[in-house]
Amino acid sequence: MKKRIWLILTAVLLVAAAAAGYGIYRYQKAQALAQSLAQAEQIYQAHSDRYHAALDAVERSTLTVTEDGSVIGVYSLADLGLDEAAKAAVMDAFDPTDRLSKEEYEALSQEDQLAMLPRADFEPEPAPLSLENLDFDPVFADLDAVSRTSSVDCMPVFTGTGFELAPEIPGNELDKARVLDALHTAVEDKQLTAEPLSLSFEVTDCDPYIPPKITLENQQYDFNRLAREVFRDKAYALHVDLCGTDVTLDADACAALVEVDEKGALTLKKDKAAELIAGWAEEYDADRVPYCFSSYSAGKVELPFQTVNRRLDQEALLEGLEKALCCLSPEPVDAPFACTDRAGREFSISGTYIEVDIARQTMSYFVDGELLVTTPVVTGRPWGHMTPSGYYRIQSKLPDQWLTGPDYSVFVSYWLGFYGSYGIHDARWRTMFGENYYERNGSHGCVNTPTEAMAQIYEHAEVGTPVVVFNVPIEAE
Repeated sequence: MKKRIWLILTAVLLVAAAAAGYGIYRYQKAQALAQSLAQAEQIYQAHSDRYHAALDAVERSTLTVTEDGSVIGVYSLADLGLDEAAKAAVMDAFDPTDRLSKEEYEALSQEDQLAMLPRADFEPEPAPLSLENLDFDPVFADLDAVSRTSSVDCMPVFTGTGFELAPEIPGNELDKARVLDALHTAVEDKQLTAEPLSLSFEVTDCDPYIPPKITLENQQYDFNRLAREVFRDKAYALHVDLCGTDVTLDADACAALVEVDEKGALTLKKDKAAELIAGWAEEYDADRVPYCFSSYSAGKVELPFQTVNRRLDQEALLEGLEKALCCLSPEPVDAPFACTDRAGREFSISGTYIEVDIARQTMSYFVDGELLVTTPVVTGRPWGHMTPSGYYRIQSKLPDQWLTGPDYSVFVSYWLGFYGSYGIHDARWRTMFGENYYERNGSHGCVNTPTEAMAQIYEHAEVGTPVVVFNVPIEAE
């Protein structure tokens, strides 16, 4: 009986021990499972954090565009049309479980949660930044808002005597194709990670501006062609006064007489100009012709009372043409002639002389080529006391004289006699000079002059000073 009881007790103890051992086993197994699930959750949380950090990095990634150091704009991937593809690339880099929310993860079966354990050492590959939908329009909109100027080519500038090259002026007008290529290079091959991209692009690094096409180094201007164009554009014409005959050289004729030297200056083609002048000499050189006088009041007039032999001064005219053509002077060129009188002596009315223009009732006094006095006068009456035309010299210079005749007796302070009883003197009794007063109230042949003007002439004139008196009707001009 005792033995049976012992066996029963032993059996009970064995059963109890087995039950206790099984309980311990189940407890330990539960503990191991809990630890695995906790570890799996930690792995999930780490992957989820990295996933969301990568998504946040997409949101915070930027491209900063500057031009010459000044910020043009800061652009997100969304601004550039890259955010959706970037987010998709990040998603593809992670397991679907990594992308679950905490609630979605906790709703998974323990088996699915434990599937995270083998991925403890998982490292997501950097996601390539896809440029498929890249759009730089926002960047170019901001670049276009910058004030820009086009480059200016090197240009020849006519200075009046020749050409100077104005250097090219660089502008800041963008070569958009070049800038676009450089922008693509700035963003291509970039990788998306948990750190945001911080891209930068300096516009000037890609030599972005449209350069001048013509520079000092590559210019190939045909300056002689440009000179011809200048003559034509200005409708330039050169007038050459050949003893009162106007010979006009039009723009093409003028351009044919010049060329541009290596310094850009207009120069005269002297051989060609000399040939032209020689032709004029053949036409206008003459013997026993009226002297062509360059008067102050009437311009070029022929003096029938002074016959000369004239020869064109070809060398002097060549110099005159050169000065005029090489600066496009609008002033006529006065062709100089060397004249000799009947005795073969040089003859010229120039320098210091007095001219009296009967038709215009003026007198002008030149000293060493400079006009000293010009004044209205009254000359002799046309119906009997006309002042004689001719080339004279002052024969007498006397102060305080009484001038008498059959019907007059007047006192003058200044007397310059030039031909017999004819002279130039003041006329205090007159209040009107010039115009046509001489026709109804002229002198007895002398040149009546306002006192103030006469005083100046008398002070400077000397015996021997030439006096030329001419009468060219005004209607003949």
